[in-house]
Amino acid sequence: MSDTDDEFEAFSAAPETEDSPLGVMTRLIDTEGMFSFLKTGEARIAVFMRHFPKEKQGRIVLGELALPRFQGGLARLGSWLLQRATWFQGPDYILMIDQDWWDGARPEAQEALVFHELMHAEHAVDRDGELKFDDEGRPVWSLKGHDIEEFREVARRYGDWSGEIGTFVDAARIGGVT
Repeated sequence: MSDTDDEFEAFSAAPETEDSPLGVMTRLIDTEGMFSFLKTGEARIAVFMRHFPKEKQGRIVLGELALPRFQGGLARLGSWLLQRATWFQGPDYILMIDQDWWDGARPEAQEALVFHELMHAEHAVDRDGELKFDDEGRPVWSLKGHDIEEFREVARRYGDWSGEIGTFVDAARIGGVT
């Protein structure tokens, strides 16, 4: 095994169990009306476990939903996928979860993270606000940014699941905002 082969062990496909990120995601898409567009649009979401820490602005990235564009931070995953191209059918989204965090997290926090990441998914719209479809009639997918550092819906549903929402609220109160 060469040094480059070690790099490709940085990711693994999420297991197909009820309590894995894939199982949690599937349950949320099947049961939560706000994600019904992913089900009716037959969004293909590949779920991977990341086996190395990833930092962004000094914080560990617990999970991320991305469109399958392999540049920058996704270059390592793209290389890993291309090595396994015989089974790779091209997902609409890629969901990556930090394996170490997942293994130590409470089930409620795990669900909150997957819920948060699914909140980034949206059906793209054109300039006139009409839903976009490709030449085969499939939805064109896009990513939605945060409405605050955390999505309001995630905070409403799960509270301070990550320990960061309380810090944000406290900072807003200190700044005179309630």
